Amino acid sequence: MDIRRQLLIMRHASSPESLHLDDHERILDEQGISEARSIGRMLIDAGFVPEIVLCSDAVRAIQTWQTVSRKFLPDVHVIFSSALYRTNEAQYSEQVARLENRYYKIMLLGHNPTCERFVEYLCGQSTPFYSANAALLETTSPTWEEAFAMPKRFKLIQIFRPGQT
Repeated sequence: MDIRRQLLIMRHASSPESLHLDDHERILDEQGISEARSIGRMLIDAGFVPEIVLCSDAVRAIQTWQTVSRKFLPDVHVIFSSALYRTNEAQYSEQVARLENRYYKIMLLGHNPTCERFVEYLCGQSTPFYSANAALLETTSPTWEEAFAMPKRFKLIQIFRPGQT
């Protein structure tokens, strides 16, 4: 039997710079809310509903998840983590590799440039990551730990961009 594990890597939606808020506290603007709704619909249409979500604890990432997930089942387990804020792709790998192998569909919601670099590290393909972009990757590794033991064990399946049909 072929085991297929899917990892969706998503960058948070649009959030304007603010003179009044710390970077961690920035909120989504109207465009960001629209982008997140669009991606949520696309994920449902593509049949991707995560079993577990690793989400940065930055306000704009949390708001992106809350907006994207409105049509998902209410029992999706979410872990909000400061380890996904202002970090690198090695930390992203470590966070996902530690998850239980009973999860076959994982979503990681984070920040650039780390999301962009993480996708390239995992599958060897460079793709620009704009606000609310998401990349669906797949591996046949039997465990998450093994999938992250060496680079390029993932295949890029699809890129989701707001407004795309």
